[in-house]
Amino acid sequence: MSSAFQHDVFGALWDDAEHGPRGDLTHGPTEGDLESAQQRKIHYFLKKARLRPGDRLLEIGSGWGAMAIEAGRMGCIVDTITLSKEQKIQADKMISEAGLPESVRVHLCDYRELPPSFEHSFDACITESFNKAVGYKSYGAYFKAIDWALKTDRATVVISSTTQPEFRYSEYQLVELLLSPTRC
Repeated sequence: MSSAFQHDVFGALWDDAEHGPRGDLTHGPTEGDLESAQQRKIHYFLKKARLRPGDRLLEIGSGWGAMAIEAGRMGCIVDTITLSKEQKIQADKMISEAGLPESVRVHLCDYRELPPSFEHSFDACITESFNKAVGYKSYGAYFKAIDWALKTDRATVVISSTTQPEFRYSEYQLVELLLSPTRC
């Protein structure tokens, strides 16, 4: 599935004003809608990362920029990476509208090709449901890249992952191969 296609499909369900999925597809956030759930999830991840103002955060998988913006609002310096030109454009726009272009930067790059200046520079790394994009055969390189980027002391990693029962594992591999043949 191309990023342009994903941008069109998911963009139709994405609320630019609230940086998250539309709760009832017309307005929100209201108690119990998807936008509120998205904000609670972002705040939960940021809390688990033990971030403090001035900390440096690496986010692998920018999405539309909501996590990076919230961390920037907390006073963190954020570098977030994506492979999607469309997501970078949208995230840059939202970051600018939030008044955070000095503290939140979106990089168009692969996690395996992080800039040399990233080495041991980050207090925390958050990666949300990105493991499915990595593919199980690349987990070693993925975790090495995270370790390489984190400071050697007091660093935290928050990894969110979609799971399935073990009996469906080979079924999942087939789906992953069909959707993303280069990742397996």
